Amino acid sequence: MIICLYFPATSRYNRTMAQRSLIQERRKQILDYITQHQKADIRELSELLNATEITIRRDLIELEKTKMLIRTHGGAVI
Repeated sequence: MIICLYFPATSRYNRTMAQRSLIQERRKQILDYITQHQKADIRELSELLNATEITIRRDLIELEKTKMLIRTHGGAVI
């Protein structure tokens, strides 16, 4: 029996190694910035990293899950 799984092109299962590397680098830059400044808001991170605000929000959510920062209304703190 052969089982085929279909994952749309936008799914996280189809991310290339380069995409994963970019995500990891962006999250490292977010942590470095917040470590230096103690806090950051989504808008300033978005401008600094040339990423959309929703991308920064998603990154902050993932970083909070790993207990690396605490999200606040509109940003994050260490």
